[in-house]
Amino acid sequence: MGCAILSGMSRRSAKGRSLALAGALGLAALGAGEEHAQAHGGLPITQRILRAKSDPTLYVPVFYWGLWVGEPDGSWRWICEEAINLQRFRRYAVSNDGATLYATDTKGLTVSRLGGCDWSAATGEIAQLRTLDLAADPIDAATAYVAAGAGSTTSGGSPPVPADNGLFVTRDRGLTFTRLAGIGTSPRLFDSVRVAPSDATVLYASSTNNVAPFDHALHRSTDGGLSFSTQPLMPLGGRAAPSTFELLAIDPRAPEVLYARAGISATGGASAMQLLLRSVDGGVSFTEVHAVEAATLSGGLNSGINDVAFDLARDELLVATATGLLKGSATPSAQSIALTATGGLSRAQCVDVFGQQTYACSWNYEPDNAAIASGANGAATLSPLFRFDQTKGPISCATGTTVGDQCGVIWSSYADQLGVGASNADGGVGDGGEMMPREPDCSIASGAARPGHAAAPWLLTLLGASLLRSVTPRRPLRPSSSGHRR
Repeated sequence: MGCAILSGMSRRSAKGRSLALAGALGLAALGAGEEHAQAHGGLPITQRILRAKSDPTLYVPVFYWGLWVGEPDGSWRWICEEAINLQRFRRYAVSNDGATLYATDTKGLTVSRLGGCDWSAATGEIAQLRTLDLAADPIDAATAYVAAGAGSTTSGGSPPVPADNGLFVTRDRGLTFTRLAGIGTSPRLFDSVRVAPSDATVLYASSTNNVAPFDHALHRSTDGGLSFSTQPLMPLGGRAAPSTFELLAIDPRAPEVLYARAGISATGGASAMQLLLRSVDGGVSFTEVHAVEAATLSGGLNSGINDVAFDLARDELLVATATGLLKGSATPSAQSIALTATGGLSRAQCVDVFGQQTYACSWNYEPDNAAIASGANGAATLSPLFRFDQTKGPISCATGTTVGDQCGVIWSSYADQLGVGASNADGGVGDGGEMMPREPDCSIASGAARPGHAAAPWLLTLLGASLLRSVTPRRPLRPSSSGHRR
């Protein structure tokens, strides 16, 4: 039905289009989940920068929207989240050769072995478990690790049945996933996993009970996951027991030096806090480096201590926080680290160093005007590198791939929310500068779904977008004075 409606509409008949789409939207909405029904309505916020070991291509997850790709020629393109999976809070990993991408999901994970063009759901035991984090092997491009953290299940009046969580590994680019023997099955929620850049046999993972007392623990392997030692998170001097604990980074020179984030809930009138923690003994003990008051961004994203990177040429530790970018000594043997502000950004969700260039996820709007900022002189001064209104459109993918079949249609309905005009976009633009929907693939619109992908949610997105465009003038998303969308 959706394909027939779309193909029969005149480009300029706004009133007819709105009436026809109203009926289709109502039917499609019946089968759409609440999480996905918001479509691309939230402010775009860059979350992280991923890249292959020696490839300048940048992969930038954006909440509410999907994945942006910064290409070596300086252009930026888009992979719509509908083509990836339906988990808004998904995390990603990229193989060290850039050929394989992974994304966590509410059940299992999805994998692309075509440079992000085609995504398919993983099969086997992992497909039944919620996945929370991913880490690509720094040496072997075919290997990646996954942390599973599904909750208990109930049936009728029976007692809850704990999930069989644990750590999984693929050694064939996501074709198969097997449990790491050193962890086996566990009812605990494994919420982060990291691999030491200097020694790929050293793995760390964190786990929790997810209910108070949270009983956070750190798991360490020095033999590639064959065996693990487990260390409970010791009390943090002067702090309440953290409600969250997850790994951020391992020093690229010293596998026993690692950085983690702990969340302290708001109690007794005190604000919620996020702490940057450091261990120099492989996670046996942690010391507090810095604390930031936690903030909530558009769409419910938490921000505080957000990311850690290393500028080895300058022996500097870079920390992305809700109040901007910080730097301090990265010397592994340093007994303590003092952090100072740098970069001139009002906020930073992520930070990365590649060669002589420093990159940071920042704020697309004033005062930073930079979805991604960068600088060639370390992190002393960062300038806007990319804003969302500079997006060229979806990445180029063949018909028959999830991105090729879906993202062009969705882009033509949502590009104007990002402020993208006809002069910048290079696909899906009609005459007179009006963004026009491309002809949909009727085999997709008819409701046929790929394995691991539901057709209805992306069709709802397209129909809803077209209806809203017909009824009200569209304008680029802008934050209100509180920092949320308006």
